[in-house]
Amino acid sequence: KVKSPYNFTGTQLLMLIVAALGYFVDVYDLLIFSSERIESLQAIGVPNENMKDVGIMILNFQMAGLIIGGFLFGILADKLGRLRVLFVSILVYSLANIGNAFVTNIPAFTIARLFAGIGLAGELGVALSWISESLDRRQRTIATMIVSAIGLMGGVTAALVAARFHWQTSYIIGGVLGL
Repeated sequence: KVKSPYNFTGTQLLMLIVAALGYFVDVYDLLIFSSERIESLQAIGVPNENMKDVGIMILNFQMAGLIIGGFLFGILADKLGRLRVLFVSILVYSLANIGNAFVTNIPAFTIARLFAGIGLAGELGVALSWISESLDRRQRTIATMIVSAIGLMGGVTAALVAARFHWQTSYIIGGVLGL
């Protein structure tokens, strides 16, 4: 087996890649609403005078989804296994993002962001637990740093995508990245 400087095996490197790319899409998804908020809410007919209140409400539902997802997927991961639940959580937010591209009203937008939040919290919590349990003590710090650094690039990518693409395309890109 070829070993990395931190003695990661091929399997451990694959695990890091999966976790890091999942976190990349997590951060992308968390920030895409902020980047596309005005354009997307205007497109579904939210009047300018209600833009702030509707945006805050939708963001609150996304944050509630993060809380629900953290608990839900944390419990499921303990019962069903980290890897299986990790992929289910990624599937949930990927489908929620794709669905978000096709919303036509505030309730649908709110539900899409709620489910995106649920899936997002599952991915991050489960991925970091999986890493902590699968690596020895001296590997955990560098592994967490790798996952975090790659993940934060998702925020940069969200801003770049939002600047160049239609809001619906931005959500579809996020969903496809997850899948």
